[in-house]
Order: sequence, then structure tokens, then C-alpha cells
Amino acid sequence: MKIYNLYHFPCLRGSVIPWILPSTLLVTVIATIITILYELTEVKLSIDGTFINVIGIVIGLLLTYRITVASERYWEAVNHWTVMTASIRCMSRIIWIYVDESEETEERTADILGKKAAIKLLLAFAKSTKHQLRGEEDPVNCNDVKPLISNFRSFISYDNNFRNVSNSGAGLSDRLFKQKNCTFDSSYKCNLNILSYLFAYLQKITKDGKANEITISILNENLIKINECLSNLDKFINTPKPISYSILISQTVWIYCLLLPFQLIANSGWATIPLVFLMVFILFSAYKTGLDIEDPFGYDFNDIDLDYICR
Repeated sequence: MKIYNLYHFPCLRGSVIPWILPSTLLVTVIATIITILYELTEVKLSIDGTFINVIGIVIGLLLTYRITVASERYWEAVNHWTVMTASIRCMSRIIWIYVDESEETEERTADILGKKAAIKLLLAFAKSTKHQLRGEEDPVNCNDVKPLISNFRSFISYDNNFRNVSNSGAGLSDRLFKQKNCTFDSSYKCNLNILSYLFAYLQKITKDGKANEITISILNENLIKINECLSNLDKFINTPKPISYSILISQTVWIYCLLLPFQLIANSGWATIPLVFLMVFILFSAYKTGLDIEDPFGYDFNDIDLDYICR
């Protein structure tokens, strides 16, 4: 779990400083050259501050909107994972406690294996979703997903009729791979097939009378929530980001930063150099922060810790 220490300044871990420092130093070097020319030679490079102030207002609005949208996107993702986590925990407890088991030894063993299989599928769904959001295909071969879908036997087989099969036989992954139109060649298909098996499990325990109507209703409701979370999270990776807006902000920030020394030099003199460094540092930090949090599913320090959530 990530631990944040807000009392260390400057705090480099999780900071955007390593990314913005080269750009900040480049603009500062340019400001230094302009200041030296202005103070030590007859070359007086300066502009009126009116134009630069107008650009500054525009940049402020653009960066504010960018950070706001990125922050809302970040917390929306957190909320979806919170709902998914709560639903998976709720379903796991209800399946293990409230789904009845047969009295006969052989059937009781099959019922327990079925409950374990369903709970493992719920865990596999969360971890497969993690890989999907990170753009990692073929989750079946991932170390945290493979044991959950291959190292146990299932009495549920998915086909057009959701027919039941005996407890003896191949593992779940073998059955999944052999079924037509039921492959795990991508994270998205993996999630869809897991949901299909879970719905089939609910159908089976309903048909066999292993749970009452209230239990089935709660399980169905939570499974629908999990499905909705998958759809909502899927838009984060399938909805293209407006690249023109990012280009506009980047170009505007760079123009403003490069014009800063020309505006400050007349009144600030040698103080232009540290002032430009400070102002450029703040602007680039705001711009990079918006970029950093708008895609919260990677491995960066500021991304959502999906590994911790799944554990």
C-alpha cells in the first residue's frame, strides 16, 4: 500500500519534478541568455506585458479545466473499483455461507467445489480487469489469474444451454478453451466468460434449490453491479482522449513560458532568471499533473494501486 509523507519538501517520489525539470531548465537557460543580453549589451529584448497577461488568463483556464477533468476521471475510476470490490466480497460471503450443501458426501463435495470455483472466478474477474485496464492481453498466463481458473475442477460448463457436467474431468481452463466462441485470448473476453460462468452458477443453484429467492436476488444484483463496473471501466481504455486539446495546452504553455523573460526583463532585471524558473516550474507541474492522473491504471506512483486492491 502506498504511504504518502507530506512533510518532506521537496518530495521526489510520486512528484512530477523528474519529468518537468529538463524543460524548466531549458526555459531558464533561455531566460538567462536574454537577461545577459539585456543587462550587459545594447540588445534590449522586451515586450509589453498586456499580451502575455491575456495568454496567462487563457492558460489558467485551460490548466484548471484539464486538472479538474483528470481528477474527476481518477475518482470515478476509484468509485467503480470500490463498488466492484464491495460486490465481490458480498457475493463471496453469501455464496460460502448461504448456498446450501447436500447431505450426501459425494454431492456435498461437489457443492463445496462449486462454491470454491465461483469464489475463485470472482477473484479472477478482478485481477483480469486489472490487466485489461493496463492494456495487458492474455490474462490466462498471468501468475495471479492462471491459478484461479485452472487449478480447480468445475461442474459448470458454458455453452449455449449452460449444461451441467460431472465433477470429474478437465480443469476449468481446459473446458473454457475447448468451447466454441468461448476463449480467453484477451482480458475483455476473459471477463465476459467469467461473468457467463457466474451467471450459469446462479442458474444452477436456483434450479437445484440450493438457495432461497432472497439469496439469489442479492447475488444477481451484485453480479449485475460487477458487470456495470466492467462496462464503466472499459470506457477508460476504449474512449479516445481528445489529442487536439492536449496539443493546444502544450503549445500554449510553451509559448507563454518562452515569452515570460521578454515580459519580466524590463522591470525585474537579474531577478528575471529565478522568477522565470519559479513560474515555469509551476506551469509545467500543473500541466504534467493533469497528464499524470488522467490515466490512473498504470504502474506510476500516482496511479491507483490495483495490485493492492486485488490482494
